[in-house]
Amino acid sequence: MNKLKSLNIIFQNCYINSVYITRCYAFGKRINRNKIDSEKKYNPNDRNKSLRGIRKSIPKEHTIKLTKDIKEQEEKRLEDEQNSKKKNRKNKKIEEFINNGSDNLYNQGVAKPLEHEEIYTDDGKFIIHKITSENSEMRMDRWIKNQYPILTHSFICKLLREGVIYKSTSMSGTSDKMHINEIDERTVEGTWIFIPSTISRDQKIADIKEPKKYVRLSPEEIKGIVDSVLYKDSDILVINKPPGLSVQGGTGLNKHLDMMLSHLKFDNADPPKLIHRLDRDTSGILILGRNRKSTALMADKFELKLSRSTTRQKEKTTQTPQKKKQAKKEEENEELEENNGIVKTYWALLSNTPTPKEGRIRAPLKKIVENGKEKVITTLETGDGAKLAITEYKVIQSLLSNQCFIELTPETGRTHQLRVHCASILKSPIIGDYKYGVAGDFQSLDKIIGNKIPLHLHARRVVFTHPLTNKKIDIVAPLPKTLQESWKLMGFNTNLKTE
Repeated sequence: MNKLKSLNIIFQNCYINSVYITRCYAFGKRINRNKIDSEKKYNPNDRNKSLRGIRKSIPKEHTIKLTKDIKEQEEKRLEDEQNSKKKNRKNKKIEEFINNGSDNLYNQGVAKPLEHEEIYTDDGKFIIHKITSENSEMRMDRWIKNQYPILTHSFICKLLREGVIYKSTSMSGTSDKMHINEIDERTVEGTWIFIPSTISRDQKIADIKEPKKYVRLSPEEIKGIVDSVLYKDSDILVINKPPGLSVQGGTGLNKHLDMMLSHLKFDNADPPKLIHRLDRDTSGILILGRNRKSTALMADKFELKLSRSTTRQKEKTTQTPQKKKQAKKEEENEELEENNGIVKTYWALLSNTPTPKEGRIRAPLKKIVENGKEKVITTLETGDGAKLAITEYKVIQSLLSNQCFIELTPETGRTHQLRVHCASILKSPIIGDYKYGVAGDFQSLDKIIGNKIPLHLHARRVVFTHPLTNKKIDIVAPLPKTLQESWKLMGFNTNLKTE
């Protein structure tokens, strides 16, 4: 019996061990299988797996990517919705512009009106323009471009070739309506031009979308620049530039003199060309050349004013120290006295009366950049970008309040020369010169002139020898209305004949 019990115990132990081993083997195999499944890449096309199994098998990186894609799609959808809303608002304004008229939108500042009132034909297919004296004798393609700047030159040529633009001596155009086929055909005062109304509609839409891009000159501006002519012959044109008008275009400038030159052609085929410049806020005499020869010769005259100073600077670089000292003494006795046929005289009002009241300034000028803005400063010597600048001055009248009326004659033509010499050397900035003066210098004038004080600098007179005829030309430019009022309010005499 004891042997049977012991055998029974042995069999039981063996059975337990075998079951334990079998279970351990099965558990290890299951762990290994799970490890292999986790290392498998996620395949979204595997339809055999259950949804639960797919979620368990998606890697973390893939989940992050899916979330990011969903966010980007949502952001893009919101952005598209905003853009579509803006587009709908703009289209609504365009519909109002076309259907209800343009006056209301012009008052709101949405678009800028054309330089004339538009007159439609009875059928509404054409817009009629009357050629005024300011627009006469212009080439037809340039006139159309000036009225509708949205049109390219090639498209204007195509319109003229296809004969869709007409002209007539009467507004109805029933009797002598003729096609305009030639590009270089000239406009005639009093005639009527018929333009397809679709072109006007496209221009209106462009004006709403980009109001600052397509800038046109008004009839008053064209008339003003034509009336500013002081002297004209076959070679030279002299105008009285108004204050606030830039000579050439730049950043933020919609209108400038360069875009007005086509209205100063008169009997010439080409517009006049700039010979020299004036600051934007400076008014007065500006000389233009009407052909290449006269332009080149007049430009040489302005360059000759600087020739002697340039040669002296070159000589300095090759001189010994002793010769340099000797040359410096000679320069003090012998300044740039020749004017090479051009003498320019400026009138200005200064915030203080300089001492002495008459003299000659010889101070080199140098361009620098300060706080991101370009300005000019005085230096002790020329070189390293500094160039010689000479100005003669004479006080014409002065007040007890210390303001004065001064005459300035530059012998050189450096940038901002008169403004810097007055502010830095004479310690009397020109009234309204906030760039080189201090706002406190003009506070006492607010009650007399007003809050917005313009630059009181005017190119009054020019005397030069004609480059082709050798005739002496002497021209005087009257003060603009704003400066005339200032001279009058402060009690200065504008009728004085100065030399």
